[in-house]
Amino acid sequence: MEEKEILLEILSGNDEAFEKLLESYKRMIYKIIYSFRLDYGDYLISVEDLYQEACLALNEAVNCYDENKGTTFSTFAFLVIKRNVSKKIASERSLYIHEGFSIERQYEDSGYNPATADLPLLYHDEMEQRRKLMDYFKTLSKEDLRIIDLKSLDMSYAEIANCLQISTKKVDNRLYAIKKGIKDYLR
Repeated sequence: MEEKEILLEILSGNDEAFEKLLESYKRMIYKIIYSFRLDYGDYLISVEDLYQEACLALNEAVNCYDENKGTTFSTFAFLVIKRNVSKKIASERSLYIHEGFSIERQYEDSGYNPATADLPLLYHDEMEQRRKLMDYFKTLSKEDLRIIDLKSLDMSYAEIANCLQISTKKVDNRLYAIKKGIKDYLR
């Protein structure tokens, strides 16, 4: 079935046709997501959330595509997905920044300062571990970060290898090295 026929099927309400289209665009979707996550180091949003946003964008592209505009559907879909993922990241960053400011303002009048308050030692230890972990992740290669993200999606070693076009043994070796590195780094 050609892409044009699939689009017509989707517009007529065929959910299976959308699943077929989504499957054929899955690789492009992950490339877009990882380009943002690796270029900007953005880990405020999970891969699953960005994938969901990209799926919604693909649906939007199907509904808004006009073949008379002189562009292919794949080009149009790429642009819509990239735009929507970018907007999602920008809105989450903005929300994160605004939440930080609102928390500070909440305590301004009371004289309480959460930054200087005596917090339990456990909290400090947990924050220190998180900081160390984030520092460790900054030392990893792009490929290692991709492997971690795909593993966090509960993908098997074979699925990760297929997605990244590397051997299953390499996935196994990299995950072993990453786990060992985390243990060593957190000591």
